[in-house]
Amino acid sequence: MHQLMVLSALEKEDKQAFLFELMLVAAFKRNPRILTPDVKRTMKQDYNAAAHAVSRLKIAKVPFRNLLNAVLKLQKPEQIEEQVKAFLKAMRAAKQKIVHNPQITRFDKKLLTHWIRYVKKGNDKDLLELQRMAGSLSNSFIKDVFTPKAENPNEAKKSVQRLVQKLVRRSGDKLTIDEAQELRKKKPALYKEYLKKRKAYLQISKNKLMQMVRKYEKGLMPIVEAKQALSHGGYVDFLPEGLSGHVLVGEHGKLYTLGGHLINGVPTGKSTWNPKYIDSENNTYCLTAHNPNGDQRYYRMDYRKQKNIEKFEKVSDLIDNIKTIRRKWEHDLMASRLTPRKICAAIIEIVFLTAARVGTIEKQHTGISTLLSKNIKIKGNVIVFDYYGKKGIHQKHIIKATTPQAKALLPLLEQLKEDKSPNDLVFTWESKWIMSARINKYLKGIGSPVTIHKIRTLRGTLLASKLLDPEAVKGKSDNVINKYVKETLQKVGALLGHMSGDKVTAMTAIKYYILPSVLVDFYKKTKTIPSASIEKAIELNSF
Repeated sequence: MHQLMVLSALEKEDKQAFLFELMLVAAFKRNPRILTPDVKRTMKQDYNAAAHAVSRLKIAKVPFRNLLNAVLKLQKPEQIEEQVKAFLKAMRAAKQKIVHNPQITRFDKKLLTHWIRYVKKGNDKDLLELQRMAGSLSNSFIKDVFTPKAENPNEAKKSVQRLVQKLVRRSGDKLTIDEAQELRKKKPALYKEYLKKRKAYLQISKNKLMQMVRKYEKGLMPIVEAKQALSHGGYVDFLPEGLSGHVLVGEHGKLYTLGGHLINGVPTGKSTWNPKYIDSENNTYCLTAHNPNGDQRYYRMDYRKQKNIEKFEKVSDLIDNIKTIRRKWEHDLMASRLTPRKICAAIIEIVFLTAARVGTIEKQHTGISTLLSKNIKIKGNVIVFDYYGKKGIHQKHIIKATTPQAKALLPLLEQLKEDKSPNDLVFTWESKWIMSARINKYLKGIGSPVTIHKIRTLRGTLLASKLLDPEAVKGKSDNVINKYVKETLQKVGALLGHMSGDKVTAMTAIKYYILPSVLVDFYKKTKTIPSASIEKAIELNSF
């Protein structure tokens, strides 16, 4: 895969000038009155730098120049539309040069995509995206022009309240989860109407936050001030509770520490700040969100990135030494006498063969080490592990005893299950559960650079490396290749038990369970650009 190059100051200025000119064309389409004498003067001054960027991107210069001239001269709308069409045609001709240019970032590609759609069709959805992205451009005028105007939320709020009153006979502007599910099932048309009205009310509130935050010099606002302004103004307060005094909020609702560091997600509902977190040291998680399905911790984005990199470095080391290390745990698995080492080796072998989670009693996550006797069935030379794992997702793993290692598991599991009731833990020693800490200590003793939890990452990486075949998509387009990657890696998602709703998903594996070098190598060999979501995962985990 291409690596994003560090541009020189001149190259950055050229690209920024090009994007500035395009954004002004979009702004002019929306409101011709923005073209003041000062704006015209700036457009003329930036033209040469923008033209340099156009040349480097292999876009024909004449259509670009003609489009800007048509706007500057305030030609008739139909004349400007003709120039827009000509420039879009020039961009289509240069598309491959643009998307493969290492100077064009993922952000640039997204902005260009929405710009093309907006100037072509005037789609409000694309305008909304341009408004959102304008805040990331280093141009205060563009930021101001694309900041949504403040709207009075009262009518939108009353509209939602009237509908809620009609649907569930109570006051309020939001349905509960149970109410929404019931409405969706019994009255889908009314449910769609509710979603539409609620979305409109929420968008007015998001626009208000954007407007407020963009007035701050660094583009970050104390969350307590944002929440007060939203609630007192009649807007939806969609920001999390319990973080006042600890967190800043960005224009899109993302959270930042007081030091200006991005936090890796936005919790819903009630949250608590971690008093042990020190921003200057970035030493631990920042906050905990309290959800119905259990607590979830949030970290600084750079903390998560560093941990991901460290994890993948260790998994990379394990791949280089897996044969040697596996032989060591297989030796203990084959031992005639039952010992804690043999039980640890058995758990590791099962996790390695099935790619299942190891499980923890403390977090009530069912996995291999926490299975009950009723979860393991032995039928001839077949071992079936059947249970409900993390988030209540059904898991079923089957091992056929056709290898010496798998054959060694049969008598061991029968011995461990002997004299135990259906609800007794299987993997115990002297009536005590074999904890993951004990398994990790064993792994460390046999030279493993990773803990038991990383065995899943090892399996995901090995399977992805085996499945992704550059020859299978030779000569295909970027879109076809990216579709092939996601469809192929769904098999990794299935192996690891990753679900999105009731469907297997590949993205969790791509983000957290596949060594980034596997993806980089595949995209290099196919000479294609990864999709935005895959490129983001690679950037997050690369070392």
